Amino acid sequence: MTNPSSVLHKSTFMQSLETVKILQNNELDSYRIVKDRNNGLHYLHYHTHHISLMAGGIREEYDNFLPLDDGEVMAILLDENTIYQFPEHWQRQYFRGGQDDRLMLFDPTESFADSDGAEEELALLETFLSYKKQFEEATDKEAYTKEYFKKLEELQKQKKN
Repeated sequence: MTNPSSVLHKSTFMQSLETVKILQNNELDSYRIVKDRNNGLHYLHYHTHHISLMAGGIREEYDNFLPLDDGEVMAILLDENTIYQFPEHWQRQYFRGGQDDRLMLFDPTESFADSDGAEEELALLETFLSYKKQFEEATDKEAYTKEYFKKLEELQKQKKN
C-alpha cells in the first residue's frame, strides 16, 4: 500500500472518490470499486449499516476500503465470480471506518495476544455471517433482527457468568 498515512479524514477522502463499478447493493451492504481522483489508486469500498438497538435504534454506518492493484481491479471487473466479501476475503491492510470522520489503517493479520479474545471474535463473526445470510431470506426482517440481538444479549450474559 502506498498511502503515507495510517489515518485518513473520511469526508475528504470520500469526496475524492469516483465509482468505477457497483458490484453489489442490497438492504444490508454494498460493494463497489472506486478510484481516488487525486492519485489514481483503486479501492474496494465495502459499506454496511445496522440499527443499534443497544443505542436506542440509531442507524450506524461503516465504510471500509481495501486497496487494489491494477490486476485485482481487472480481475473483479472481468470476472463476475471474483470473491471479495468482507471480512473473510480482506486478509491484508485496509482502511476501516467507524462513527467519526476517520478511516484507520487496520491489519487483520495481527495476532491476538489473548487467544480467548480471538475465539470470541471468530464466534461473533460466524454469528454475524449467519445473520446476514438469513436476513436476506427473512420475510419479517425487523422481527428477525430483534431475535438476533436477543440471542447476542443471551451470549453476553452467559459469558459474564
